[in-house]
Amino acid sequence: MVLISLFSLIISSAAIMYEDWKYLEIHIGWFLLLFTGISIYIYWYFAPIGFHFYWPILLMNSIISLLLFISTIVFICIRKHSVINVIDNYIGLGDIVSIFLIGAWIHTSFFLLTIILSSITGLFIQKIKPTKRIPLATYLIGWALFFYSISLMQII
Repeated sequence: MVLISLFSLIISSAAIMYEDWKYLEIHIGWFLLLFTGISIYIYWYFAPIGFHFYWPILLMNSIISLLLFISTIVFICIRKHSVINVIDNYIGLGDIVSIFLIGAWIHTSFFLLTIILSSITGLFIQKIKPTKRIPLATYLIGWALFFYSISLMQII
């Protein structure tokens, strides 16, 4: 069961990172495979100890994600002096889905570190090689895999 979870997480993460980096578009099938891997991992990890330990983590990460998006939308609308569609112009739908899937995947402290470090990584690479868009989902998935491997080392 753990191998199936690891296989689907690694394959889907690699595909998401590649497609986001290369094309800035991600196929929905990769997100479904990532969701499957996360679901198997959550069941494998929390079933023996009880799911009542999981719900506060999921709730906290969801609140952080919502506050992040609401504050980003408000900031951009205030900056542009009008109400605009932020998802089409500034934030990709793949980035939003990635943040919510990662929020269901890793612990809150690792989730906050993932958001902070992926933003810093994106800005740093933007300074080195300026482009019109930043493949944020690539950096999010990359840092999430790093912290996931740390959490696996703690389990084993």
